[in-house]
Amino acid sequence: MPLLVPPNYEERVLFLGENGSGKTYLATAFLASGFCFVAVDHKGDLRIPGATLVRNPDDKRLYNGRVAQILYRPDPEYATGPGINYVLKGLFFRGRSQGKRRPFVVYVDEALVLSAGGHVAYLRSLAVAGRSMGVGLWCASQRPAWIPREVRSEAWRIYVFSLGSEDDEKEVLKYTKRQLSLDDLEQATTNHAFIEIRRTPHMAGGRTVTRFPPVSLDIGEEEAEDAS
Repeated sequence: MPLLVPPNYEERVLFLGENGSGKTYLATAFLASGFCFVAVDHKGDLRIPGATLVRNPDDKRLYNGRVAQILYRPDPEYATGPGINYVLKGLFFRGRSQGKRRPFVVYVDEALVLSAGGHVAYLRSLAVAGRSMGVGLWCASQRPAWIPREVRSEAWRIYVFSLGSEDDEKEVLKYTKRQLSLDDLEQATTNHAFIEIRRTPHMAGGRTVTRFPPVSLDIGEEEAEDAS
């Protein structure tokens, strides 16, 4: 069985798959394994035990780095493209000021809220400049096309679960360097199984494609708690 190793802070990671495919289980299990992070949960679906729940985009805990694990679940008036972009801007400047000393991951659960209205400026900035600052960027989406091109092109790892349409599957195949056919991809992502597409170190344009058995991760149903 292949060994599933969590990424490091400098890596850009994509988690792709339709609802219920397992992508969120994998992403949140990685986060809960010991990373410092801010997880942006505009849909209110994430469960990460032990994370501090924050709802206001002006909450200083998002940006001062004193709280290691934050689940940002904005109130409805802030759960918009401009509202999320505002928070990503603050996290970008947090990375500039302290990311090398205090690395952290920014996880965005479903990029549609940003892409639909074109509010992707700081998502792109984190993708392009985050590596030099020690800031990881992880994004999850049902649709690969909803993730901005810069974020996709900078990804060092892509985890692919079952996708909802053949167009999405064909988009993913572009990143496998012809190592999989459409049938291969569909067979490798049934029943919560998934593949990892990973850049090959020291080989320009190289990719490794690894198949993993069905994900069976369950980090629990506890709600994140507000810090006092």
